[in-house]
Amino acid sequence: VALNTARRMASFGFISTLLVHNEDVRIAAFRRILSALAYISCFLLNQEILRSRHNPSLQQDGHLPSQNRRSLLVAEHSAPESPPPAAEGIRINKALRASHSRRQTDDLVSRGLVTINGRIADHGMRILPGDKVRLHGRVVDWERLNTAAAAASQTPSETTTPARQKPTDNSPFVYIKYWKPKGVICTTDLRQPQNILAALGPLPHTTDRVFPVGRLDAASTGLILLTSDGTIVNSLLRFSAAKSKTYAVTTARRASNAEIARLAAGVVITTVAQRDGNAKALTARTRPCGVRRGRGERELVMELKEGRNRQIRRMCATFEGLEVVALHRTGFAGVGLEGLKKPGDWKELSEKEMEIIGAFSIRNGG
Repeated sequence: VALNTARRMASFGFISTLLVHNEDVRIAAFRRILSALAYISCFLLNQEILRSRHNPSLQQDGHLPSQNRRSLLVAEHSAPESPPPAAEGIRINKALRASHSRRQTDDLVSRGLVTINGRIADHGMRILPGDKVRLHGRVVDWERLNTAAAAASQTPSETTTPARQKPTDNSPFVYIKYWKPKGVICTTDLRQPQNILAALGPLPHTTDRVFPVGRLDAASTGLILLTSDGTIVNSLLRFSAAKSKTYAVTTARRASNAEIARLAAGVVITTVAQRDGNAKALTARTRPCGVRRGRGERELVMELKEGRNRQIRRMCATFEGLEVVALHRTGFAGVGLEGLKKPGDWKELSEKEMEIIGAFSIRNGG
């Protein structure tokens, strides 16, 4: 439309110079001709530049051979746009997927706990092979762990790992069990003096950053699993997986048979649930669980398949005087404290234990 308007302006100006004898009008018409011709020239030049960028058959002087002009005009309107080039590297929230979800990594980045080559990371930053990533000040071997996590998420037909490879040989991840002492907090935040990583101490022959699978409150003791494998956490913690947790519970007094039956059937408690960083109170009946008497007069053995916040303590507190005075986890997902002699001890999971929790099948596709 603009081009046609410019052409009409040039034609009108040319006619005016021929028919009008007033000198001022003729000068104005001549200027209009020059403006219109300048616009038309710029428009055509711009079209030629655009065509030369998309067509390799242009001649060196920037003009198309006459036989190609029509085909190029058709191609410009019919050919789909070429896709933009793929961005290099991977986003920071994908690089840590072996140990954290994208949402968790985004939260760590927001809190300034992730650095890339000494610089505090920003959301959306991309990292390349060779970049040094630190989390809580510790170097993360993100290239190896990210590759291992990608391999672990493949289907059996996609993976090339030998089916009979032992989990303890060239394992891409770390799996350990730990006898948590009283007072240790199940957090990986190194700013917390009693954090579980400080209590655990350095792990020999690995620089991987491990994290706990689930949690025990500070006053509780016993078994907790730690791993660098983020792909296995959900399969162990979600309720549909039906992974049981066994506890030795010592109460302030002896529980009656009726109270044991009610605990097993489920009682209504209020717990605090975290959703998208927000705390929300949840009042609901607990799911049926296993409850039986233990060795001591005031000891109960409880087996749960759900994990609400401080659930056992709140369940027992629904009965007057039945408060929990000691809580000790003895088993989780089929793994026990075997091989650990005292609080603070830890050891790598055996091949059988790794099969039990699913690490063997996840990594080898079996």
